[in-house]
Amino acid sequence: MSVEIFQIPFQLKSYETFLSYDDRLNHVIIKNDSGGFGYVYLDDPKYERHNFSSDKQIRDAKFSPNLKFSAIQFSDLEIEIISFESGNRYVQSCKYKSSKGTMIIGYFWSHNENLLLVTNCSIELYQVSSDGICKLVKETKMKITNYVYSSKFGVLFLYSGSGNTIQPYIFRQNSFDKIPKFTIDQSQSTTSLNMKNLFASKIHDKVYCIFGDDTSIHLYELNLETVYKVKTIKFLLAGPNSIHFVDNLIIVHSELKISIVYDLKMLQIDEKENKKSDGFPISANPMSLKLFDPNLNNCTSKATITNSNSKTEYDNDQQLQHNQERKLSQINNLYKPSWVYINPNYIYDSSNGNWFEVTLNYENVSNFIQFDSHKIIPFLQDRTLSSAKDALLELIKTIIEFKTDSLEGIGKIFDELNRVLFNTTNRNNTELLQRQILSNSNGGLNNNTNNNNNQNNNNNSSSPYANEKKQLSSSTNSSPSIGSNRVLKPTTTSTTKSTIEDDQDTFSLIGPTNNLNLNGSSNNIPNGINNFTPIKNKLNTPPQSPNGTNPPTTATTTTAGGPMVMKSSNIKSRQTKYILIDSDDMYDKVFFQIYESKIIIETDKLKLEETTASPSATYDPIMKKKKLQQITLDSKYLIAIVTEYIRSLNFNYCRISDKLYDLLISLFIDNNMFSQLHQFLQYHVITDSLNIAYKLLSIGEQYPPVLQLSLDMFKRLMKPNIIITTLLEKGQVLTAIRLLRNIRETNPKLYQELLFPISPASFLEESTHQQNDTLFYFVFKYFESNNQHQSVQASAMDKYLQLFVEKFGEKSLSPFYQQQLNIRYPGASGSLGNSSGSFINTSNNNTMTYNSSLSNSSNSSLNLSGSTNNSPKLVSSPY
Repeated sequence: MSVEIFQIPFQLKSYETFLSYDDRLNHVIIKNDSGGFGYVYLDDPKYERHNFSSDKQIRDAKFSPNLKFSAIQFSDLEIEIISFESGNRYVQSCKYKSSKGTMIIGYFWSHNENLLLVTNCSIELYQVSSDGICKLVKETKMKITNYVYSSKFGVLFLYSGSGNTIQPYIFRQNSFDKIPKFTIDQSQSTTSLNMKNLFASKIHDKVYCIFGDDTSIHLYELNLETVYKVKTIKFLLAGPNSIHFVDNLIIVHSELKISIVYDLKMLQIDEKENKKSDGFPISANPMSLKLFDPNLNNCTSKATITNSNSKTEYDNDQQLQHNQERKLSQINNLYKPSWVYINPNYIYDSSNGNWFEVTLNYENVSNFIQFDSHKIIPFLQDRTLSSAKDALLELIKTIIEFKTDSLEGIGKIFDELNRVLFNTTNRNNTELLQRQILSNSNGGLNNNTNNNNNQNNNNNSSSPYANEKKQLSSSTNSSPSIGSNRVLKPTTTSTTKSTIEDDQDTFSLIGPTNNLNLNGSSNNIPNGINNFTPIKNKLNTPPQSPNGTNPPTTATTTTAGGPMVMKSSNIKSRQTKYILIDSDDMYDKVFFQIYESKIIIETDKLKLEETTASPSATYDPIMKKKKLQQITLDSKYLIAIVTEYIRSLNFNYCRISDKLYDLLISLFIDNNMFSQLHQFLQYHVITDSLNIAYKLLSIGEQYPPVLQLSLDMFKRLMKPNIIITTLLEKGQVLTAIRLLRNIRETNPKLYQELLFPISPASFLEESTHQQNDTLFYFVFKYFESNNQHQSVQASAMDKYLQLFVEKFGEKSLSPFYQQQLNIRYPGASGSLGNSSGSFINTSNNNTMTYNSSLSNSSNSSLNLSGSTNNSPKLVSSPY
C-alpha cells in the first residue's frame, strides 16, 4: 500500500496567480496580471480556462454554485456582484463599514443566491437576485480574527483570537444556525490556534472537525446538538506536517518525506477491543510520483522476452536504466518547500504552477496491516478506489489458493461480502424505483390530457400481453447486477448522483451532490467584464483521475459578446461507493484463475510429460500418482469453496452467475463425481438456465441420466422445441410425437409455431433412418390425421408420400392424399405399393393399429413391442 501523487496536466502560466480552490465545485480560481480572472475545473479532461476580463485589479473572486453569479472583491469593505443572466452589476458593502477598523476578511457563496460576508466583527448573509437587489437576511456580530469555511459541508468555524475555543455555524438557504462551541486540545501550549491546521472532512459518513499540530491529530464529531471529541491520534514522527483526506483515510505528510496513513474506524475498533491504539498507522512510506510520460510509467517493467539480437538487449537495458534514473530524479523533488497542500487531496507547486492529485494504491496492503484477514477484508470493503477492489480479490484468491483459513472462516468472508452487496444493491434499486415512480407520476400529471385523448388509439394498437411483456422486460433489466465501486463486469457498480436543492440541509448530506445547470439566457455582459476566448490546453487528453472524478457537464449562455461557455457544477457523486464484489468478479478474478492454475495447467503438464518422455527415461508411476492425487484434492477443495460461495449468495439473496454453475459442473466431470452432480441438479442447488441446460446436454454421452435432467430443465424453461429436437436426435420419435400432441391439446398457438422450425418431414426422416416400417406408418398417419402435411411444401413430402404408397399401398392413404396422388401422378393409381391397401408389416409379421400405437399417455416412454430395430431408450420423460 502506497500514497501516490498523480500529476494533473494543468499548469498555471507565469502571468497567472492562484487565488483559491472551491471544494464544492472542484475548480481553481485564478487571476492574471492584466486584471482578468477565471476558473479551471480540476476534473475536466481538457482543463479549459474560463476567463473573464476586468477593468481593474481584483483581490479575489467567487462563483455561485449554479454559476449564475460572480462576486469580486476590489476593496476591504465592498463586494461587486455580477449576474450572468441579466448582466446587472452592483456593489454590496458590509453592514458595519462605518465602524473603525472594519474590513472583509472573507466571503463565500453558501447557496445559489446566498452570499456570506465574513468581517472582523460580524458574519452577514445576503440574498441576491438577478435584478440587482441584494437583501440582508441574517447577521451575527462577534469578534473574528480567523476562520475556516467548507462549502462542501456548509460549515463555518470562527476563531476570536484568544484561547482554543471554536464557534461553528451551519448554513442553509437564507439562514444559518449556531452549533455549540467546543475547545481544541493542543498537545503544545500556545497562545493562539493555527487555523491553517483546522479542516472539515467527512469520514465514514460522519462530519468531523480535524485539528492537527506537530505531535497529534484531534478529531471532533459535529452534530447539530453537540460537538464532542472522538479520538486523538499521536504521530509516529513528530514535527511539521500537512494533512490530506483520501478514501475515508487520513494522510499525514511529514517534513521527513514520509506519508503516514491512518484509519479512524480501525483505531476505534482496536480501542473497543482493549488494544493499544495510540496511533498505529496503516502504512508509512514515501510518496511515489505518477507522470504521464509513457516511458517513465513503464520504467519499472523488465524485459522478460529473450531476444537473439544482443544489441537490442543492450538498448533495452540502457533505456531501462535511463528511465529509472529519471524516476529517481523525480522522487528527489517530492515534498518540496514550495508545495501548497490543499484539502482534501490536491497539491499545488507554487514554483512552477504544477498541480497534483493525491491518491492511494492498495497493492500488497496485507504486507502493511499487522492483523488477520478478517480485519483486512472489512478495511478494503470500506474503500472506494478501484485498486482496493483488485487488492481485495487478490487477497481472497490467496486465502483460498494457499488454504490459510478454514472453510468456515472463508464462509464468513463470503457472507460479509454478499451482505454488503445485497444491502447496497437493494438500496440502489429502491432509490431507482422511487425516482421512476416520481417521474411517472409527474409525467402522468403533465400528459393527462394527451393520454385521455389517445386512450382509444393506444388500446387498439396494443394488447394487454404487450404491456405485460414490457413490464417483465423492464423488471428483468433492472435486476441487481454486479460492481463498480462496482456491479457485473465490465461494468462497474456505481451509485447514482443526487441533487441538492436550496431548501435541503447540506450538513446532513455527503457533500453537495447537486448537478447545477445554467438555465435561462443573459442579455448583456456587465461593463468592465468580458469573456475571453477559452485558452485550450495544448496537452493531450489525460486518463481519468485515479480518484474516479468525472468530467463536468457544460452549459452555454448567449451574451452580447458572443457565446460564453460555462461549466455547470461538475460535482461527482458524493454518496459513498463502497467496494462491491459480485459473483462475476469472484469467478473471473478468483475461482477460474485457481481452477486454471491448479487443475487445468497441472493436468496439461502431466499429459505433456507422458507424451514427450523419451523411451530411455525412467517412468515414475508413484510420482504421477501423487500428482494426480494432488489435482484431485485441489478439485474437491475448490468444489467445496464454490459450493460454500453459492450457499452464501443464496442466503443473502444475491444474483448467482451461470459461470459458477458451469465451473461446478466442470469440476464434477473432471473428478467423475456424477452422482454428486445428479444430487445437485435434483435438489436444485444448480438453478435452471439455458447455459446450464446446454452444458448438461453436452455431457449426456458421459453420464446418460443427466440427459433426462437436461430435458427436465428445458421443460421448466419452456423450451419444447429444444426437447423435440433432442428427442429426434436420440431416435425417440414416438416420445417426440407424444410431446407434440400434448402441446397441441394444451396450447394450439405454440403448437403451430413449433411446426415451422420442426416440420413433419423431420419426424418422417428420422423414422425412415431407423428402418422400422411400423414407426414410419405411425408417424405418417399421425400427421395425416391432423392435416399437417398441408403446411409443408409439396417437394418436401413427395418422397415420403411415394415411400408410404410403396410400402403400404395407395388405399392406406386418406381421401385427400389419394386425390393429391392422382393429381401429381395421373394414371398411377394402383401401380404403386400394395394395392390391397391393408397395412401388413412384413418385417415382423405383426399387425398393429394406428390408434393403439398412440394410446399411451403423454408421460410414457418409447416402447415398441415386437419391433426388431428399437432406438435407445431415455429415462422416462415427464411429458
